[in-house]
This record gives sequence, structure tokens and C-alpha cells, in this order.
Amino acid sequence: MVDHAPPTVPRVTVIVTQRERFSLSERSLETVLADRAIAFRLIYVDAGAPPAIAAYLRRRSREAGFLLLHQPAPAWPNHSRIVALRHVETEYVLFLDNDVLLEPGCIAALVACADETGAGIVGPLYLWSDGEERPRIHTAGGALKIVERPAGRAIFEIHTMMNEPVAAMDGRTAPEPCQFLEYHCLLARTDLAAGAHGIDPDIVCVHEHIDLCLEAARRGLPVMLEPRARIDYLAFADYHLHDLPYFIWRWRREAVESSLAMLSAKWNFLDDREAYSGIRAFCREHVAGKTLVHSAAAFQPAEGDAMPTPVESLAPLIRQLTRLGYPDTGLRSIVFAHDLARDLFDGCYRPCGRPFLNHAVGTAGVLAHFRLRVDIVFAGLLHAAFSHGRLDQDRAPTPAELAARLPGALGRRVILLLHRYHAWQRDPGRLLRSWPDPASLPVAEAEVAAIAIANAIEELASGEITLSAKPAAGAGQIDYLARAAVAMGSASMGQALRRLHAAVASSRLSVRLPIQDSFRLRDGRKVPAAHA
Repeated sequence: MVDHAPPTVPRVTVIVTQRERFSLSERSLETVLADRAIAFRLIYVDAGAPPAIAAYLRRRSREAGFLLLHQPAPAWPNHSRIVALRHVETEYVLFLDNDVLLEPGCIAALVACADETGAGIVGPLYLWSDGEERPRIHTAGGALKIVERPAGRAIFEIHTMMNEPVAAMDGRTAPEPCQFLEYHCLLARTDLAAGAHGIDPDIVCVHEHIDLCLEAARRGLPVMLEPRARIDYLAFADYHLHDLPYFIWRWRREAVESSLAMLSAKWNFLDDREAYSGIRAFCREHVAGKTLVHSAAAFQPAEGDAMPTPVESLAPLIRQLTRLGYPDTGLRSIVFAHDLARDLFDGCYRPCGRPFLNHAVGTAGVLAHFRLRVDIVFAGLLHAAFSHGRLDQDRAPTPAELAARLPGALGRRVILLLHRYHAWQRDPGRLLRSWPDPASLPVAEAEVAAIAIANAIEELASGEITLSAKPAAGAGQIDYLARAAVAMGSASMGQALRRLHAAVASSRLSVRLPIQDSFRLRDGRKVPAAHA
């Protein structure tokens, strides 16, 4: 391996492993290679990166001379760390996740802190952001609170200064003791990490960092925060479709519970509902907020469930959602969305003559059939709000007017999605031009693609395309959207789109209406419903 700094014997080996996704690998690695303040060896463990990212890693390993190891996918970060440790000969090892940006000089500052304090583990000031906006503090070291219960001890984790501005650390430049640090960026003595009772292969999903810090404390080795070293954890950067299979596997519930049980047994802690409520809620909400389906367990519709049954009114839609296990809160939000769609599309008709509201409900029904998240189903009901909706005479609603009608956080999320969908309506080729491989679509844009697929399926399944002069989508667009459905994890949605498109192409009716655009009636005349 080649050193990446002044020609001295490296005292630290950097090990990079994936945390939960792949899409930030290149951006993260380049900041590691750019930190030349101290000599270091670099080992990168690839455990199933998508082809383009894997090719980048191979090229950079040749150019920069670092060791690239391959793990069978999927692999736990702790297992990858253990594999990489077999190749470490230096005094220190720095563990990095593949979704962080290092500030220059970070590695040298961590090593200097370990030298000066005799620490077993050293970590930087952890910031977090989307990589574009100004970061805030993720944690300035962690604290552990042990609470004695009648049945035993419970352990609580506390992220110090979480979400405070970075300026809150101004003037604090000396190393400080803490009780835990995180694998986003964690320097450890190699004999601690690789030795007996070091990294535990059975604690793999959550709290593995706490386990190693408890072991350092058991050995009498300090755990130190070095605030002069800083990293930016890109927690809020876009996730991409090719991230999701590993992401869902990484945070599955049984792995969370197994790791908590192993930690509790090892350190004689209670598997305490209150103490572990935070990490359990994080894992549950983390997955729910990033995946496109309303339940990770229902990632794929059942075999033979590929063709949706047309739904055009509220009662069948609610029955469908209930049968598929959507929660009551979701059902209530859909009723609300239906009432708003009724107002927006009042007096608006599709080219085939049916009320526009029927098409909106049908689009939502397709999304529900393929188990999309409830906020995406909600947006499906309102997908044409900015193009065809009106809250008063012949004028599209403004975002502010729509926001006033939509509830809270769900409303804000839906409005952003509707904006993105409206941009797609104006330029349907944008997704293909920007992301030729649909697997690389950001999840936010994949939500747009999901609504576009549902819209197309509904138009085809309803018979609208065969009866009216409205043209079907082109074969290239259908192919792209079908491949996007596969990348979303719903091959059956893509199959339904292809099958319906092929059937309609060969079965135009002998009697066809001459209208190709949605319309409203004004003084007995049909006028285009779409806003200019």
C-alpha cells in the first residue's frame, strides 16, 4: 500500500466501511485521500457497491494505492471492520463510515490526542448536514446514564449538544473525556479493537460503538473527544434507489433486537423498554422515511398480484387501503386528500368524459395496490393540483394556498412532492436525462416516478387511451418507468405498466372521441383544463 502524506512510517490505518448506503462513497473517500497532514495506510471494504461505484473504487485503489477488500454482500459494518483489521499493522486504526466528509487535518488531530491523553478511543466533533447547507452539531461526544431498576441496570445514551449550532463549541479546543463515540469516525488503539473482547461480531446493527467504548472503559482506557477534529456526517443527503436494498436489510427489526439483546446480556443491562425506546424509534422511523413502501415487510406485492383492480371512488379506495394494512391515521389523511381533490378538480373532466376526480382516485388506488407509502398515495390523489386544479375561477392554486389546506408535516412533504411531479409534467424527459440508470434515482425523484407510473397505469387500465384521442406515452418513457419500478423493488408494477401499454397499442376502439386533453365546460363549450 502507498502512504498518502509525508514520507514517514504510518502509525495509523484508516478503514472505511459502508454504514447504510453507497451513493456518498466517492464524495466521502475523496476527503480522506485529500487529508495529507499525516501519513496513513488506507483499507477500503466494499460489500456490494453498485457497479458504477464499484468501478470507481477499483480505479481509485489503483491510482492511490490503497487496499480494496471485497466482502460478500450484504455484510455488517462490524464484520467488515474485523476482516480489515487482519491487515492492520499500525498502532492506531481509524474507522470511518462511507457517508462522512473529513475536514483537513482531522486524522492527525485524532492521533495527536491519543498520544497526548493515552486514550483508547478518540473521536472528533461530529457535525451533520445534507452536504449543502451549513451543518449543525450531531454530537460532541456521548454520555451514558446508568439507572438502577428493581430488576437490574438500564443504560441510556445521550448525544451531547445535538442540533446546536457549531458556534456553540467556539473556544472549546482542548480534548474532553466522554463516555461514547460513534463509528462515523472513531480512532482506536489497534490492540483494543482487534484484541480479545474488542469489536464484537454479534453486536452488529445498533450500539456496537457503545460496546467498544464500554470495553475501553473496562480496561481503564480513556474515551476522548477531540473538538479540533471535525467531520460532517451527511445524514440528510439524498438517498438513491440503489441504496435501498442494503439499507432495508441493514436496519431490519430482528437485527436491531438481536444486537440490543446481545449488548444487554454482555454488559448485564436490562433490555429496558424506556432505555432502548429512542434507538428502536430511530430505526423504525429511519426506514419508514426513506423507503417508498408503507411497510418494509411488504416490499413486494404477492405473486400474481401484478394487475391492479380499477378503483374510482373513495369507498373502494378505503377498503383497499384497509385490506393492505394501512393505519387508521393514513386512512383519515386519504379521506382528507379526497375532499381536497374533489374541490380542486370540481367540474373537470378527462378526455374520455369521466370526472377528473375518478382518475385522481384511480391513480391513488394504483399506488396503494403496489404498497406505496401513504404520503405518496395522498400525493397521487392530488398529483394534478398545480396543472389542472383550481380553488377559484380558472386559476391554479399557489403553493401557499395549498399549504393552508394541507395538515402539518405530511402537508409539507406532499407539497414538495407535488412540486417535483409538476416539474416532471412540464418536462417528462428530465429523469431519463439526469439519471439514465433508474437505479441511481434519488428517492425523492423515485417518488415522482412512482406517481408517473401509477398515472400511466390508470390511464391505460381505465380504457381512456383506447376511447379518446389522448396519445399513450412513448415506448422509451414506458421502458424507463418500468425499469424504475424494478429499482424501487416493485417489479410487478413495472410488469403491469408494460403489459397494459402493449395491450393498448394493439387494441384501439373503432369508435373514438376526438378529444385528447382534459377539459372544463364553459358556456356549453369544452375548454382546456390544464393551466398555461
